[in-house]
Amino acid sequence: MDYNIYVILSEKDLKQIGIFEIKASWGGESISYSPRRFMFDDTVQVLLVESKTTFEKQESINEDRVTLRIINGVRDLEWEVNEQIEQVKNNSIVKMLQRICQFDSFSIYIFEDDERIQQRIEYTTKKDILVYIQAALTWKSPQSIEIFSNRKKLKFQPF
Repeated sequence: MDYNIYVILSEKDLKQIGIFEIKASWGGESISYSPRRFMFDDTVQVLLVESKTTFEKQESINEDRVTLRIINGVRDLEWEVNEQIEQVKNNSIVKMLQRICQFDSFSIYIFEDDERIQQRIEYTTKKDILVYIQAALTWKSPQSIEIFSNRKKLKFQPF
């Protein structure tokens, strides 16, 4: 199955999470890629989603929000969830999502290609994000989910 993981959060939170922009060098200058690229833990690459048609923002959401799409490692995570469950807690994507969950305002979308979000879950610290990741990526009964913070919620509109 082909899964997507998108994250919406404040751009100012990226460095605290450990997500840093990757830039190209040209003539001694540092230049952002288009679309902008980011890296977490030297293993997880994410792209800035520039199209505002993919995600609908409620009016109360600040303009400093960015939408990021994880572009590598999702298939490895899916495999680990289904075949090597003991490895999941060490997965870099899981570590990144766990850090994101420490912030007050975020949305995480985990969904199969061409699927709509089936369940919206308000995140609390009572459950580890790992529980939701495993539920979303299991082959037996995959779920397309949105996990959001309890302060601000963003609405997802699939392609």
